Amino acid sequence: MRIYFINLDRHVDRKRRMCEQLQGLPFERIAAVDGRSVDGPERREPIRPLGYEHLTRFERACILSHRKAWSRFLESGERLACVLEDDVTLSPSFGDFVLDESWFPADGRIIKLETYDQPVVLSRPPSLVGAERLPL
Repeated sequence: MRIYFINLDRHVDRKRRMCEQLQGLPFERIAAVDGRSVDGPERREPIRPLGYEHLTRFERACILSHRKAWSRFLESGERLACVLEDDVTLSPSFGDFVLDESWFPADGRIIKLETYDQPVVLSRPPSLVGAERLPL
């Protein structure tokens, strides 16, 4: 499984930290799209419905950055991918976990590991993978 991490060019310290955490694993850095260079509102108006036209320029840049990672994965010919942002802290057992493809759903191709510490609506119940509870 190829690992892609998204990182703004100006965040050199985060790049260094991710490279250290991913050392020995098959990874690639994706240069993030900078929200400063994207058109869109600075802040979202809370009364408006959520649609692309209401997303902030930073939210749009995040979407475009992930699209770059997905495109790179599709171009690579790899069977599976993991997409991370550069602010994650990885467990020492992350390498064993991500390289063991036995837990990966048969119809899946990409996993995205993140947290916003907020509830997320899923189309299927979480699964146990080792000691981890994952929304697969």
